[in-house]
Amino acid sequence: MFENAEQDYSLTRKINLVFRFSYTIPFVLASLCGTVLAVGYGGPLYIYAAIPCAVLLLGIFVNFSNDYFDHESGVDAVRFRKAMEVNKDSDIIRKLYWDGNQFDNGNISEREGRILMAVIMIAAVLVAIPIVIYNPLWALIFGAAGLFLAYFYTAPPVNLGGRGLGEAAVAVSFFMMSFCPYFLITGTVSIESVSMSVVVALLVAHMRTVDSATGQETHLEIGDRSISTMFGMDAVAWLSKAVIVTAYALVALMAALLDPLYLLAFITLPFSIKAWSVVSSKGPGWEFRTAPLFFGIAVVTEVAFIAIVALQTVL
Repeated sequence: MFENAEQDYSLTRKINLVFRFSYTIPFVLASLCGTVLAVGYGGPLYIYAAIPCAVLLLGIFVNFSNDYFDHESGVDAVRFRKAMEVNKDSDIIRKLYWDGNQFDNGNISEREGRILMAVIMIAAVLVAIPIVIYNPLWALIFGAAGLFLAYFYTAPPVNLGGRGLGEAAVAVSFFMMSFCPYFLITGTVSIESVSMSVVVALLVAHMRTVDSATGQETHLEIGDRSISTMFGMDAVAWLSKAVIVTAYALVALMAALLDPLYLLAFITLPFSIKAWSVVSSKGPGWEFRTAPLFFGIAVVTEVAFIAIVALQTVL
């Protein structure tokens, strides 16, 4: 593995590129939102560790398999080349977000990729065993749904991402990642857990919408369906602003009805103001410039939610 890499990266750098650890951040943070919210309800310590670990492996699996099938379709080869041109002056963005598909870059072969997918899947199932023991019925239901959405997001013959269901699949997945840990641990549903999960789902789903729009030309060429290919880039621009307004409206309601501490989530305003400005300008490559910003909005919002519920527990 790695012997055919086309770029001169260190071993640790290549490992990071192959497993896309930066892309798993929203997954793990989403699970921690629900897990930390459940802390006050008790439960064995192992369940609080098992859930984020299982989600981490699931996140690695879905991103890795997505890269594998995007490599086969050829969509990443075009969009990452253009992304590098737009963000060539930002070393941070390139390293964190835009460094190309590991299969296209030659960091790993297709055969090695298929083996790794199987290994990651098996590891995720093994880590999830304690969760199944703790809450058998719902853990199996949520786990089966999660595995289905993870694999068939881009895998044929279902390919949810290419049939106009990608954004919905991401929204459902991230709602589950935030809500299910709370429900599995406590066995209850709360307005706070649902509200938090809706905001997380909304922001990450739109992160996917903009990310998909960066491969617009290739998606159109191969016949993929998404919000951008079905409704056009102007619709993505309009939706970007609508998501920003809706997300902050929901957070404001959470602060008014649940806890004023949720106002801390407005810490993401600098990202949102910048994204709004770039979207409004509609300059060349605006979708490439806003993709990292919406990534930042989603991740920082998740971190804020975790900090807020942690403060609630302490206070």
